This record gives sequence, structure tokens and C-alpha cells, in this order.
Amino acid sequence: MKKKSFLNSAAILLILSFSCFSAAALAKEIKSIAVLPFEMIAPEDLTYIRDGIIQMLHTRLVWKDKVTVADQNTVDTLLTGIKDTDATRRAEALAKSTGSDYVLTGSITRFADAFSIDARIYDIQKKQWLAFSEQSAAINDLIPKMSAVSAKINKKLLTGKPSSIQTLSGMNRKNSSN
Repeated sequence: MKKKSFLNSAAILLILSFSCFSAAALAKEIKSIAVLPFEMIAPEDLTYIRDGIIQMLHTRLVWKDKVTVADQNTVDTLLTGIKDTDATRRAEALAKSTGSDYVLTGSITRFADAFSIDARIYDIQKKQWLAFSEQSAAINDLIPKMSAVSAKINKKLLTGKPSSIQTLSGMNRKNSSN
């Protein structure tokens, strides 16, 4: 009788151990991203586009049980306390404060009637920048182009496979908005 009770207890303990390890492994697989405001390079004020891009990235990057995005109010507050202008060190400090695996930043540049979307994501673990870009012939194309950039980022984060990306070695762009 004692032997049967011991075996039942051991089996329960073993099942609980595997459950804990599985939950920990699942939690580890969820990627987290902090999104910095994009720099707008244009002759006119495009603040409304920058604000919209942050919202679009939040909704398009979040993927249940796979990708989370850090709260933007928290990111904005933390950014004001990071005085370092080196992009890599800023990304590392922000990631540490938010618990993020990646930090996303970028710019939208307007040339005449065309736009260039240039996003950069810093991989905290690999300590490298990845670049994603799209071009838009008109302001009306910015939303689908940002969706394409988001899809490329998610594909890279979830599969590890590139999707028209470039690795940026030693990127140290000094700009307080990035």
C-alpha cells in the first residue's frame, strides 16, 4: 500500500514538474518589443503620422501567445530618463527597463510626394540591428506599407527567417528621438 502511494505521489510530482517546465518554456518563447517614436523627416509637420504609426505598430505586431508590445506610456516615460544619445545603448537601457527582447525605432522620410519607411529593430540577445524598409509613392500608401514592415518584423521574430532584411553592424546613430 505504501509503495502504491509513493508511486502515485512520484507520478504527480513528475507531472507537475513537466507542467512547470512547459509553462516556463512557453513564457520564454513569447517575444516582447518596445516601440520608440519614429523620426519624421519632412518639410511639414507630420506628427499625426508618427503618432498613428506607433498605434499601427502596436496593433500589427501583437500576436497572442507569441509577441507582446511594451506599454507606450511606459516607454515614453522611460525614454525621457535615458540621456545617452547612442542608439545601441539607448535600446539596451530601454529593453532592460521594459523587459523587452527587441527595441524598434525608425524614420519616415518624405521626398517630394514619395515616402521612405526605414525601421530598425535591435535584438537584445544577439546585440545586432536589423533593418526593414518600404517605399511609398503617396501618403495614402503609408498604412499598407507599414503593415508590410510589421509583417516582415513578425516573420523574422517568429520564424527567425529573414524577409528582405539587412543586418546593420555597429549602427550608432546619434539622435535623441531614436
